[in-house]
Amino acid sequence: MLNYSETNAASIPLAFLKLKRFTKEYNETISHLSFTYDVSKTSCTVEGVFSQETEKSELSVDILDSIEYLYKNIINEYSMVFKKLFLKSIHIESDIDLIGVVYSSLKVTCRFSLNVPNFAMDTKTLIGSILGQAVIGEKNCFLERPVTEFSIFFKKRKARSLNLVTDYSIEDEELLASRVRSGYMLTLNSFIDMYSTNKNIVLPDCNLSFSLLNRRSLEITSGSIYSTVNIEKDTYGLAQTSLKRSLEELDFFTSNIDGFKPYLLSVKQHSRSRYKLILSFKNEHDNHNPFQVTSVTFLEQYNVLITAVVRMFENKSLNLNWQQYLDIKLKPSNTSFFSNWEIANYRLSQNVEETNNTNLNSKMKELRNSISSRYKIGRITVFKDKQSINKIDAFLERLGSDSISSDLAINLPQLNGNFEDSLEYECALDNDSFFVYELKGRFEVK
Repeated sequence: MLNYSETNAASIPLAFLKLKRFTKEYNETISHLSFTYDVSKTSCTVEGVFSQETEKSELSVDILDSIEYLYKNIINEYSMVFKKLFLKSIHIESDIDLIGVVYSSLKVTCRFSLNVPNFAMDTKTLIGSILGQAVIGEKNCFLERPVTEFSIFFKKRKARSLNLVTDYSIEDEELLASRVRSGYMLTLNSFIDMYSTNKNIVLPDCNLSFSLLNRRSLEITSGSIYSTVNIEKDTYGLAQTSLKRSLEELDFFTSNIDGFKPYLLSVKQHSRSRYKLILSFKNEHDNHNPFQVTSVTFLEQYNVLITAVVRMFENKSLNLNWQQYLDIKLKPSNTSFFSNWEIANYRLSQNVEETNNTNLNSKMKELRNSISSRYKIGRITVFKDKQSINKIDAFLERLGSDSISSDLAINLPQLNGNFEDSLEYECALDNDSFFVYELKGRFEVK
């Protein structure tokens, strides 16, 4: 493994230097900062959220020096603790105020590779070593705060990566350096075995989060399930076979995770007649799921929900270049996951290649006209790489009593000079124009 002192000396200061130059040249104030250090590639990326609503300090640029120093120290500490355990990257994020980092908002995430070929240690032993090393780091005071949770990403029945998270808002002296009990690891290993070796059923990819606030007994706190099934339409509507297979994939999780409660269903239109699903869930201790998700009743309720979603996507006048994404907020009852729901987010996304706003404005007018019978554009996000706009996201809202604007103009501030990094403009609609209310900058050093 590469040593911190050999790798970060050049890339980290250079990334912050880019951030400082942008902050000074364009007179922007940082409200949130995130930083990712790639251990193997010795590269780093710093991302800043700039907001006009944030009060500006005369020392805004100078504050970045102290933030850089703090972030470098954190990277040094975590690199020293985990450098021999296939540490891939360290990600730090925090809110920023007038005097610097809001300390309680700090969150550090270490990503480890679990899919290591030709390595003598098996996955379960490697996970145990990572958690054990975290406790050693806490005990020896290298880690200032206790590690609070970890997540494992499973793909094709194998644990591929692990994220270890430290939330600085949690200060618990008793938790700090307390060891992970054998019963905790036994339950975790049993779950991994169940997921990895059960060849009788098809299981989807998933990302599961585990709490480390209680290190005596395992608790899965939340997760996302990535269905392997494409929901398809046929001559008679939705193909019941694909719906049934999609529900069957959930059965493993509802049967093995106490308190399983889905709260969000994300749907992507894969083509005009195929849809990909992601189900996010959390653990609620008072929810014991006495029902069977593969029952006929559940299938009927699931059919009603997905049919309603597909109808929202059906708009023959919409340009095929727009990719459609829909987030459905679920409100489970005592008898069903899917009977009560509401739209949480409806997003259209398109890759573009524009150097000015004129063509972009035309695209937005065309989009407005194609959706005007049922929706209006609430806000947009414009992505700019170097001097070219390369992507736009439009967030739709159901029509209300508001009148439809006769014109839509996107007014992006002009960034002069040789700007070589990525920007993201968050724009809200005011009368007939979109104005930028938040700006995100991404500065990378390889």
